[in-house]
Amino acid sequence: MSEKIGCHIIRLKEIDSTNSYLKDKSELLQRNGLVVIAEMQVSGRGRAGRKFTSVIGNNVTFSVVLH
Repeated sequence: MSEKIGCHIIRLKEIDSTNSYLKDKSELLQRNGLVVIAEMQVSGRGRAGRKFTSVIGNNVTFSVVLH
């Protein structure tokens, strides 16, 4: 499976959340291995609903679609 991760990449400057981006664009969920990367997330969230903030250049914020 690892050879498929990153076969499709979407890079964004600023986004509310990479997870929300994928939920809003459900057609992208069909692309196994898709990685959505954001330089900055303004409303990022982690497991169990935890919120976090990111600073440009200090964080790696991304979501990966796996089937």
